[in-house]
Amino acid sequence: MPAAALLLLSTLAGAAVPWPTLRGAVTPDGRVDYALLAGDHRLEPAVAALATAAEPSAAGPRLLFWIDAYNLLTLDLVADAWPVAGIKEIDHGKPWSTRRFSVAGRSVTLDDIEHRILRPAGDPRVHAALVCASRGCPPLATAWLSGQDADAALHAAARRWATTTAIRVDTAARTVHLSRIFDWFAEDFATDAASLPGLNAKESAAIRFLAPYLPAHAPFLLAGGYTVRWADYDWSLNRL
Repeated sequence: MPAAALLLLSTLAGAAVPWPTLRGAVTPDGRVDYALLAGDHRLEPAVAALATAAEPSAAGPRLLFWIDAYNLLTLDLVADAWPVAGIKEIDHGKPWSTRRFSVAGRSVTLDDIEHRILRPAGDPRVHAALVCASRGCPPLATAWLSGQDADAALHAAARRWATTTAIRVDTAARTVHLSRIFDWFAEDFATDAASLPGLNAKESAAIRFLAPYLPAHAPFLLAGGYTVRWADYDWSLNRL
């Protein structure tokens, strides 16, 4: 396949990164063909370009740039280690804190990108866009976010997450199962709004975040009075 068909220059984001096409490697439901990525090496030019990329100066493009960098590096990490059953098989289960990457002239870990660059931006929707190569995480988009309108891109990511792995609603049993992400990063979703009936502040904040993306379930969710359970996080690889 010609190189031009594999690369999409994201000039709108202010960073000359040859973001590789995800066509054929990522399904609409976010599953990834890691064997294909390992075989055709399509991620390598973009990973190399990240080292000298210009970090966008505007807040929105900068946020999307770092989200895409995180997801690209995660995909490449798994592709390089292929075959593995899960990302926790890499670097003795600590790939987020031990593996260092060069991005925009900085030496960073995945933890640095998530906890010291993205989360301090104050938009909880970043959690819907970051993908940890696992079935329990939000589904990977089929296109890179760089070059898109930041608010629209994050809104779409949040809606995609809300309708897949973020929540499972059982109205008959009056039980709601929430992703552990809302538990682990509760402070990022916290609001000053009063807790919903029968729910604590952490549970209520998660529900208030998700309800706008789930109009069919919103009346039930916002009424409260049901049991909330934290779903087990599935660390198995989000592979095809």
